[in-house]
Amino acid sequence: HRLSPYLRPPGGAWDASVAGVARSLGDRALVLWDVTDADTALHSHLTGMIRDSLRGGPGSILLMHCNRPLSERILSRVIAAYRSRGFQFVTIPKLIRRSH
Repeated sequence: HRLSPYLRPPGGAWDASVAGVARSLGDRALVLWDVTDADTALHSHLTGMIRDSLRGGPGSILLMHCNRPLSERILSRVIAAYRSRGFQFVTIPKLIRRSH
Protein backbone atom coordinates (compact mmCIF):
# COMPACT_ATOMS: atom_id res chain seq x y z
CA HIS A 1 0.00 0.00 0.00
CA ARG A 2 1.65 3.19 -1.23
CA LEU A 3 0.93 6.60 0.27
CA SER A 4 -0.27 9.39 -1.97
CA PRO A 5 2.38 12.07 -2.57
CA TYR A 6 -0.26 14.63 -1.55
CA LEU A 7 -1.82 15.54 1.76
CA ARG A 8 -5.07 17.47 2.18
CA PRO A 9 -5.11 18.64 5.78
CA PRO A 10 -8.58 18.19 7.30
CA GLY A 11 -10.44 21.47 7.34
CA GLY A 12 -7.55 23.06 5.47
CA ALA A 13 -5.81 23.61 8.80
CA TRP A 14 -2.06 23.52 8.56
CA ASP A 15 0.99 25.07 10.13
CA ALA A 16 4.70 24.32 10.42
CA SER A 17 3.93 21.21 12.48
CA VAL A 18 1.62 19.77 9.80
CA ALA A 19 4.16 20.62 7.09
CA GLY A 20 6.78 18.78 9.15
CA VAL A 21 4.59 15.69 9.39
CA ALA A 22 4.04 15.83 5.61
CA ARG A 23 7.83 15.92 5.11
CA SER A 24 8.31 13.02 7.53
CA LEU A 25 5.85 10.95 5.49
CA GLY A 26 8.01 11.21 2.40
CA ASP A 27 7.90 14.89 1.51
CA ARG A 28 4.19 14.86 0.71
CA ALA A 29 2.91 18.08 -0.85
CA LEU A 30 0.15 19.93 0.98
CA VAL A 31 -2.82 20.48 -1.33
CA LEU A 32 -5.53 22.94 -0.41
CA TRP A 33 -8.63 24.18 -2.23
CA ASP A 34 -10.10 27.56 -3.03
CA VAL A 35 -13.69 26.51 -3.74
CA THR A 36 -16.03 24.20 -1.85
CA ASP A 37 -19.63 23.12 -2.21
CA ALA A 38 -20.01 23.50 1.58
CA ASP A 39 -21.28 19.93 1.83
CA THR A 40 -20.32 19.73 5.49
CA ALA A 41 -22.48 22.69 6.50
CA LEU A 42 -25.39 21.74 8.73
CA HIS A 43 -27.99 23.36 6.50
CA SER A 44 -26.64 22.60 3.03
CA HIS A 45 -29.13 22.90 0.19
CA LEU A 46 -28.68 22.04 -3.47
CA THR A 47 -29.07 25.52 -4.94
CA GLY A 48 -26.53 27.07 -2.59
CA MET A 49 -24.12 24.18 -3.01
CA ILE A 50 -24.21 24.50 -6.79
CA ARG A 51 -23.71 28.28 -6.56
CA ASP A 52 -20.77 27.87 -4.18
CA SER A 53 -19.22 25.11 -6.32
CA LEU A 54 -19.20 27.29 -9.42
CA ARG A 55 -17.08 30.10 -7.93
CA GLY A 56 -13.88 28.59 -9.30
CA GLY A 57 -11.58 30.09 -11.87
CA PRO A 58 -8.51 28.93 -13.78
CA GLY A 59 -6.39 26.69 -11.55
CA SER A 60 -9.05 26.31 -8.87
CA ILE A 61 -9.42 23.21 -6.77
CA LEU A 62 -12.98 22.36 -5.76
CA LEU A 63 -13.44 20.40 -2.54
CA MET A 64 -16.35 17.97 -2.51
CA HIS A 65 -16.56 14.99 -0.19
CA CYS A 66 -17.32 11.56 -1.65
CA ASN A 67 -19.44 10.53 1.34
CA ARG A 68 -21.97 13.34 1.09
CA PRO A 69 -25.19 12.46 -0.77
CA LEU A 70 -25.90 16.09 -1.74
CA SER A 71 -22.45 16.41 -3.36
CA GLU A 72 -23.16 13.27 -5.36
CA ARG A 73 -26.47 14.74 -6.52
CA ILE A 74 -24.92 17.96 -7.84
CA LEU A 75 -21.66 16.61 -9.27
CA SER A 76 -22.87 16.08 -12.85
CA ARG A 77 -24.38 19.60 -12.94
CA VAL A 78 -21.22 21.16 -11.59
CA ILE A 79 -19.05 19.34 -14.14
CA ALA A 80 -21.37 20.34 -16.99
CA ALA A 81 -21.39 23.98 -15.87
CA TYR A 82 -17.59 24.19 -15.71
CA ARG A 83 -17.23 22.47 -19.09
CA SER A 84 -19.71 24.91 -20.62
CA ARG A 85 -17.38 27.70 -19.40
CA GLY A 86 -14.47 26.04 -21.23
CA PHE A 87 -12.82 24.45 -18.21
CA GLN A 88 -11.00 21.13 -18.28
CA PHE A 89 -10.55 18.79 -15.35
CA VAL A 90 -7.00 17.65 -14.63
CA THR A 91 -5.17 15.69 -11.97
CA ILE A 92 -3.23 17.41 -9.20
CA PRO A 93 0.14 16.57 -10.84
CA LYS A 94 -0.98 18.16 -14.12
CA LEU A 95 -2.31 21.22 -12.31
CA ILE A 96 1.00 21.64 -10.48
CA ARG A 97 2.98 21.29 -13.72
CA ARG A 98 0.80 23.91 -15.41
CA SER A 99 1.37 26.40 -12.60
CA HIS A 100 5.18 26.22 -12.86
